[in-house]
Amino acid sequence: MKTLFQNILNGYLSLSNKVDNTSLLYKELVRELPKEIFLNLDQRKEFLVKGSMGQGNKTDYPWVLF
Repeated sequence: MKTLFQNILNGYLSLSNKVDNTSLLYKELVRELPKEIFLNLDQRKEFLVKGSMGQGNKTDYPWVLF
């Protein structure tokens, strides 16, 4: 999980201002990191974990919702 956070934080600023859902960083933020966090929460169904970098235009900061 630490590696995922590092990859996202190190690469985020170098992305274009448009969200590219085919990029590795997008996949790490939106799919892989939330999955890892969910697994570490013992897969408790009452938790929702979601990552995003925006829709269309990239947000200033990537985020993960618990």
